[in-house]
Amino acid sequence: MKRRWFSLLCGGILMGILIWNTGCVLEDPVHAEDMVPTQSATPSRSLTSETFLRHVNRQLVHNNVTRPPFFVEERTPALKRYPCTECHVQSTPQRMTEAVLRKAHWDIRLEHASSEVMSCATCHSPTMEHLQTLGGHPIDWNHSYQLCAQCHTRQSQDWYGGAHGKRVGGWAPPRVVKNCPECHNPHRPRLEKRWPSRSMELLHRPQP
Repeated sequence: MKRRWFSLLCGGILMGILIWNTGCVLEDPVHAEDMVPTQSATPSRSLTSETFLRHVNRQLVHNNVTRPPFFVEERTPALKRYPCTECHVQSTPQRMTEAVLRKAHWDIRLEHASSEVMSCATCHSPTMEHLQTLGGHPIDWNHSYQLCAQCHTRQSQDWYGGAHGKRVGGWAPPRVVKNCPECHNPHRPRLEKRWPSRSMELLHRPQP
């Protein structure tokens, strides 16, 4: 019995010494220069979305002088009627007749601006090889956001800043975004009204 009490007493003394030593360590002052962040403290530096972007063709966004560099997904690989010169051998003004347009692009209806303001030649170059600014300067198809920015300045600023548009891959760098025509039909840019996806699921769910 005495041995048991003696063992408990010794254990208690040792525990007290350990607690006292721990308290002494914690009371030591901590200096700011000693708090150097480690790699584990800033894991975002090692994060990347490249795993999800392996098959995404991208190009560096132009005219981006005030923000970190980012990329836009290429459009030309997904265009079914590209290049236009596969069909167009005459310039656009030579083919701007109602009969020709009805045959060539019967499924395109221009509802972007009034006919007094906009026509096919407003955005398409005479040779149809590329897009063009209002001043007639060429714009590559993969950088059509530059064409939209001429009139839609507020939306363009939000797109450059990341508040407008869709990101590809993930939120970790590098930043790759969709081009304007990936969400907006350039000939009819207004988005149609639609039900939220969750509401549609509930609407079509079988009733018990």
